[in-house]
Parts: sequence; C-alpha cells; structure tokens
Amino acid sequence: MLEFGTHLKRAREASGLSLEKMSELTRVRPALLAALEADRFNELPEKVFSRGFVRSYSLTVGLEEKETLESFERAWETQRGALAIRPVVAGGGAPRPAAFNPVYIVLVLVAALTFAVALFVQKSGSPKAGHDKSMTSIQKTDTTSGTTKSLSDFKKDRR
Repeated sequence: MLEFGTHLKRAREASGLSLEKMSELTRVRPALLAALEADRFNELPEKVFSRGFVRSYSLTVGLEEKETLESFERAWETQRGALAIRPVVAGGGAPRPAAFNPVYIVLVLVAALTFAVALFVQKSGSPKAGHDKSMTSIQKTDTTSGTTKSLSDFKKDRR
C-alpha cells in the first residue's frame, strides 16, 4: 500500500504539475505541499487547515475528494496520534502558554468600576451645595413689584 503523500505526489506528477504550479493553483505554500507529499504531518498546521489543503489538492489533480480525505484522516491519526502518545521528556518541547485566570478579569473590572464611580463623584461634587451657590448669585427683577430678588427668593415665592 502506498503512503498517503506518495499517492498525492504521483497524482500531481501524472497531471504534469510542478510543486510551484500546484502551489499557485491551490494557494498553499510549496513547503506545506512538500510536507504533505512526504507525510511529514508534524510540519503541517492544525488538522482542519490541512484538510482544506488536501481538498484543494485532490480537486486540482482530479482525485476523488471523499476517498482522499478519508485516506488523509487515517494517515493523520496514525502519525499525529503516535506523536501525541510519546512521553514528555523534561526540558523538551515548547513552553505552554499561561492558563487563563478569571481572577484577573474580575480585578480589572472592579478597578474600572471604582475609577468610574470616583470620577463621577468628583465631577458632580455635592449636588445641593453647588446648586444653591449658583442660585443665590443670580439676581432677577420682579416685573409685578419692580424689586430685584435673587432667583432662590423667586422659588420661595412660587411655593
């Protein structure tokens, strides 16, 4: 039985396409196509993207899409599954990203809310005191009696 990548490569060569021309037609980088043809799945991106590459490849060279994808699935699981089972050696591999910690989100939200409340209180000040000060400084002439009164006196008269 042929390896998956060898099957793809033979189909491409039978179609008379170079790796560069195949790259143009499928819009997949030549390095990724070469990795696919050599069954180097560890050099390929995630499975969902690689499936897209295989789909484009099979359509371009005239292979049966469903059969090619099923063959790819088997080859992927065989190779990538074997990679996943290997024991982890101390000091090897890429570092893992930090885990998501919701406590930081809560702290940021509390700080933002505290800042917003403080800003609101500072801007508004004491509503009654500021309102009364401005009212007492405004003078208005009463048209019925001809006397000058403060705006707060007008309000008292209305009540």
